[in-house]
Amino acid sequence: MQSIFIVDDSEMMRVFLGKLCEKHGDVHLFNNGESILAELNIGNIPDIIILDLNLPGINGMQILDILNTYYKHHHIKTFVVSGIDSSEERIACLALGAVDFIVKPFHPKELEYKILNGLNLSIQ
Repeated sequence: MQSIFIVDDSEMMRVFLGKLCEKHGDVHLFNNGESILAELNIGNIPDIIILDLNLPGINGMQILDILNTYYKHHHIKTFVVSGIDSSEERIACLALGAVDFIVKPFHPKELEYKILNGLNLSIQ
């Protein structure tokens, strides 16, 4: 089973995204940047990361930079899901290796299809 890491400081968003993704992979929820980096550092590498930018401590942009620098060879597909809607932020995330930038609020099916495409699956 493929692995999906969800990183968001909002418990409601983590639960929502977790429910959306649970039928497509093994979902792990993280509420900050430090906790996902600790998981990566012990060798638990996901297929997909759904990442919020506004996190306490290590923010989403810093996580993207770390992924791009130290984990690029793992080919982790990272989707940024954020309420920030500026071209500069979107471009910066894509430049750091994000597969896509999805602006909150979003349609759940749109995100689900993007995740499925990242996992190379189809909806059953």
